[in-house]
Amino acid sequence: MIMKVKITSLFFGFMLFMGSFQAKATVFYVTDGEEFSLVPAITAFSSFIWKIDDADPAAGEVVGGTLTTTFQATSAVAKHTISLSVIDGVSCASVLISHTVYVLPRIVVTATTAVGADNFCIGAATFSTEITASLSQVVTDFKDSGISVSSTYKWYKDASTTPISDATTNKLTVSAVGTYRAIVEYVIPGNPTTTKLTEAITSVGKEILKTLPVPLTPDISLQ
Repeated sequence: MIMKVKITSLFFGFMLFMGSFQAKATVFYVTDGEEFSLVPAITAFSSFIWKIDDADPAAGEVVGGTLTTTFQATSAVAKHTISLSVIDGVSCASVLISHTVYVLPRIVVTATTAVGADNFCIGAATFSTEITASLSQVVTDFKDSGISVSSTYKWYKDASTTPISDATTNKLTVSAVGTYRAIVEYVIPGNPTTTKLTEAITSVGKEILKTLPVPLTPDISLQ
């Protein structure tokens, strides 16, 4: 059974291990439009031969043996191959090792209410309204990555980092003022440490207010 780990955002420099042993092919996960670097663990080689999808990197993408680049993905996960070989001395080249990079589309989770259902009367003893979370992007193709988007939502109120108890769908009924936001997560297969998913999934909250003025009942006169 494949263990799945949920990851929303993680930042670090990627390392390619090439010591006295042969490097292994690695799978990396990055975010649409987010620059990332692949850094060889050993830099004492005379040449570094990088390939991106069997083509040479663009000018300036390789500095000091480190490859820095950016990939795009909109409605589907994109898959790229990055390969590395090194030359030690004059002409002895290592085996070309190919690594897989999956690029995840950015998703924004937006919370909304029905028109007029986000503000209530000042002093109202009770009120209730429903907030709905929707995704800005539906990922249409995950390729062979094994990645998915969690079907479970987590809701938060204001600046709290503790999810609201028992709120796991895209709808939330509330009866207190505050800003509510929802989030879903990319599910990455295995236990990956080779990820850079900076702001892959973000949220836009909905503020519920109680600021509508209560009108004064006028006096009446007999005519």
